[in-house]
Amino acid sequence: MSSASDLTLRAIRCAHADRKRRPIAKIAVVTTRARISQGGASPRAIGRVAHLLASAESGPAPEHRPLSIRVDMTSFRLLGDDFDIRRRRNDRSAGFDLLGERAPNATPRHARPCFGREREIDTICTAFQTAITTQAQALLITGAPGIGKSRLASEAVARINELHVGVEVWHARGDAASESPAFHLLAQILRQAADIGPEDNLPERRKKLLARVQQHVPADSVDRVAGFLGELCETPFASTQSDLQAARRNAVVMGEKMRAAWEEFLAAVSETRPVLLVL
Repeated sequence: MSSASDLTLRAIRCAHADRKRRPIAKIAVVTTRARISQGGASPRAIGRVAHLLASAESGPAPEHRPLSIRVDMTSFRLLGDDFDIRRRRNDRSAGFDLLGERAPNATPRHARPCFGREREIDTICTAFQTAITTQAQALLITGAPGIGKSRLASEAVARINELHVGVEVWHARGDAASESPAFHLLAQILRQAADIGPEDNLPERRKKLLARVQQHVPADSVDRVAGFLGELCETPFASTQSDLQAARRNAVVMGEKMRAAWEEFLAAVSETRPVLLVL
């Protein structure tokens, strides 16, 4: 059975899809308990949706409405830092405006201080120190949804940036509520590393990716590495290389070549500065 966070995320995805089809529609998402055997929508949920939409109409109209989606306090807490959510009033019952997803490397929206996590933060910082002096390290943070895993990672990254200068921090976010393609996380990281934005067209994406690869990879390997990294992050280059042409005809070979190019690129960057991957 899916967790409450996953179910809320799926509801938000559906709401965003509906928003694209009906840009001026009034949309609200609430999260509540209900008996599955009852069938149909919960009367309590319907009442809360009606209240959110009514409070939105009676309150001051911000510039971002009607593009926002109204969410209640429960949904707000379950979604965490993955979305850009703003409160419209001091009254919590009035809900929140959800404007869209935040970038994986965006500054967390929380303002409350973090307490009781010093031991975990110290463990992560110690592992990072080992990584830059001895060998690479991998840590896995586990816990129930909403317990504070993302907050802990955010605080640890902030502490590492305080202790070490010039750390390259790359973020990527998985999505349990969708079927992401292979290398989805690496594609996010490459776009961040090359400063590729969603508004960039293909020539701009190629230029940015090639420039980033040229900073680290030997000149005689730039075209090869950039070519396969481009395949990985939806930035394909002209297929003038025989290896690239052959790989495009064989998915298994392409996967191996993309992984090798990523490892070569990561190793080259790591030669010049510490690298921290937050997935």
